[in-house]
Amino acid sequence: MVPSEGRRLSKQLKDQFCFSGHSVLRAHRPCLEGIETMTETNQDCKERYEFKGWMDRLPMPGACLTPVKGGSGAARFGTGFYTIQEVNEAFVQMTGRDRHELIGLGFEEVVTVSDKEWQQLLDVLEIGMGAPKRDQLQFYCESLRIWCEIVVFPLGEDCLGMILQDVTERREAERQLQQSLDHARALFNVSRDGLVIIGQDHRVIDANASFCKMLGYSLTELRELHTWDWEVNFSEERIRAEFADLATVDRLFESHHRRKDGSIYPVELSTSGVAIGDEPVLIAVCRDISERKEREMLLEYLSYHDALTGLYNRMFFNDTLAKLRNMDVFPLTLLMVDLDHLSQINNEFGHAAGDAHLRTAANLLRRCLRRDDLVARVGGDEFAVIMPKTTFDEAERVLVRIEAECRRFNAAEPLNPLMMSLGCSTAEERSQPLETVLHHADMEMYQAKRSRRG
Repeated sequence: MVPSEGRRLSKQLKDQFCFSGHSVLRAHRPCLEGIETMTETNQDCKERYEFKGWMDRLPMPGACLTPVKGGSGAARFGTGFYTIQEVNEAFVQMTGRDRHELIGLGFEEVVTVSDKEWQQLLDVLEIGMGAPKRDQLQFYCESLRIWCEIVVFPLGEDCLGMILQDVTERREAERQLQQSLDHARALFNVSRDGLVIIGQDHRVIDANASFCKMLGYSLTELRELHTWDWEVNFSEERIRAEFADLATVDRLFESHHRRKDGSIYPVELSTSGVAIGDEPVLIAVCRDISERKEREMLLEYLSYHDALTGLYNRMFFNDTLAKLRNMDVFPLTLLMVDLDHLSQINNEFGHAAGDAHLRTAANLLRRCLRRDDLVARVGGDEFAVIMPKTTFDEAERVLVRIEAECRRFNAAEPLNPLMMSLGCSTAEERSQPLETVLHHADMEMYQAKRSRRG
């Protein structure tokens, strides 16, 4: 029997009894009320059957709740008492109870939580009763020993729909993911290398503390910058061209960065393009290589310089001589210098005195030679000088200047005189072997040495 039929039957009976007066109508009022009650009960059964069918089709556990009625028949909101009116099969399986056992139980009898979470759960239930949209909450259910997510939504004035899902595995996966993210963030922040994430527009998305410290900017300031604001070797045009598609970038190279204060330092960059979501980004590992460059420069300096005098060494002299063969440096004059009496000084006063004598001779040669001349220590007491674009007569004038400087020094230091034997030879054109020219200069030096002794 549907509501319209019940109302029609009730009205028909009322109309039939009207001719007998109010006393007859009063006598049959219980019958009329019974018909209406039966109609409403049948409608409730029909709606419950339809609701249960809808609930059973849900793949996740679901139930219908109603707040406990107060003495006046009104729903008692805020009391914390909700009765289970209907459940689906998934809810039965989750709780492990029979459906008929569940219906009529208080919600708190089936889902037990801590006092703190219970209050939060009540807030969600009460919001769900009065809200036109759904609300949800995750909590730990002590009775089921699982993490649950409850979604509530109104079904009527005093009826609440509820979906209860087991999210234990999802929370564990989220926990592990968060742990991985925390580990990654920790590695990101504690790395001594600067790490920066750059978007396709070449602006900073994120950077670690080391990168901020390297450049002297705060993270907030960095997020307002483009790559070319600190990159020295690459212009904006070159960056846009060579890094047009960040997803394809995979490069290791060296460059220079400019700090906030304007100072510049060398860096080694390892850049890789990756996708975060649907957006390509560039992850750059930036290492300050200032100390390494200083060591490299020192090693290079030591490999080509004499540690005692600071002049170039024999290896650099020979390398330079080989390169000059094909250069426009002719006429080219080579000068050989021998420091006399060095062995005697070492024997009588020690090697420290001999080393000091060598440094004095090296400084004197520096003062006398021209800017383009190259002087090297090529032996224990021997020096060699390369004089590009210098004729023999011009070289002779340099020799005279060296001899004059030696005399002035000896006048000032008569107890520690500098005695040098000099010889030079000139290659007028490229066809002359420089080895031969060097040999002639060496012979001239020894001839001067013998003449001094004679």
